[in-house]
Amino acid sequence: MKLRNILFVTLAVTLTFSACKSKKEEKLPILRPASMVYTAQDSADIWKLCEQFAQFFGQNDFESCALMLNKFENDSIHPYTDQQRKEYIKAVQIFSNYGCRVDAFTLRSDRNNSVSLKVKLFPVGTLDDDQGITHLVLNPVKVEDTWYLTLRDQNADGVEEPYK
Repeated sequence: MKLRNILFVTLAVTLTFSACKSKKEEKLPILRPASMVYTAQDSADIWKLCEQFAQFFGQNDFESCALMLNKFENDSIHPYTDQQRKEYIKAVQIFSNYGCRVDAFTLRSDRNNSVSLKVKLFPVGTLDDDQGITHLVLNPVKVEDTWYLTLRDQNADGVEEPYK
C-alpha cells in the first residue's frame, strides 16, 4: 500500500511538471519575393561596387572604403562627411585584417539589401575555413538609377529586419 502511494505521488508530480513545460514553437522564416525587378545591369553594378570595396578593405585601404560609403536619409543619398569617414576608419583600423571578399548577396528592394563580406582577422587559416572570420554587411541602395553603398544597420532608412 505504501509503495502504491509513493508511485502515485511520483507519477502525479512528474505529470504536473511535464504538463507545465512550455513547448517552443519553431518559427519558420517567411520568404518574401523581392519588391523590385533586378536587371542583369543591377546585379553587375552591385557586384562591381562590392568587389571594389572588398578589394580596398582587404588591402587595408580604409580611406578608399570610406570614400565609397554613403548615408541614405529622407529618400536621398549623402556621401560620408569628413567626420563620418574619420570615425569609420578609426573603427575598422582597430582590428587586424588579412583578407576580405564578398561572401553572400540578399537583394530585396532598392533600399533593403544585404551583401555580406568575409573579413579574415588572423594570419592563420583562409577565408574558406571560417576560423578567425567576421562579417561586414553592406546595404546597396538604388537612387535615381544609380547604386550606392551604405552600411547595413538598424537605423538605416528603408532597412527592415537588419540582422537577417
